[in-house]
Amino acid sequence: RLHENMEALAEDIRRPMPRTTDEYSRRGTAFHLWIENHFGAATLFDDEDLDFLDPLEDDSKLEDLKAKWLSSEWAERTPVAVEVPFESVISGVLIRGRIDAVYQKCDTYEVVDWKTGSKKLGSSAAIQLAMYRLAWSKLQKVDIEKVSAAFHYVPTSVTDRPADLMSEAQLIKLLDL
Repeated sequence: RLHENMEALAEDIRRPMPRTTDEYSRRGTAFHLWIENHFGAATLFDDEDLDFLDPLEDDSKLEDLKAKWLSSEWAERTPVAVEVPFESVISGVLIRGRIDAVYQKCDTYEVVDWKTGSKKLGSSAAIQLAMYRLAWSKLQKVDIEKVSAAFHYVPTSVTDRPADLMSEAQLIKLLDL
């Protein structure tokens, strides 16, 4: 959105408005809660907290997502962290987010963002991963070069690891536009 309409994004950040939830958003929320429970992580919400949402008419799509994820490489691995909240100030801009999962191998980390849609996001979406990568680096006080990041598209079992994630200096330059 930063590239498409900088002024609209700035206004949304300054004065966020509630968004209506659609079937895809509700399914995504339910899926993320299910993963948290799968790993025994403390969830942000209890199931009762979501009672205000209309139930999904076709639960089979959510069940398909669960089955696809359980057959992925990620289900066999144990994350070091799940649903990690962060706040970071970059070039005077407060960035808030929640990292879906972090996996560790020796002294390196990989932050992963679960995508419940199958449409591969464009190159500008890698900004999200760059922010997550930087946030984990700062939270853990590890060299950013020891942190990689990926989107995992659950419906297609595709993991996308962009090789050219922005550095902190590049993120600062982007925000200074």
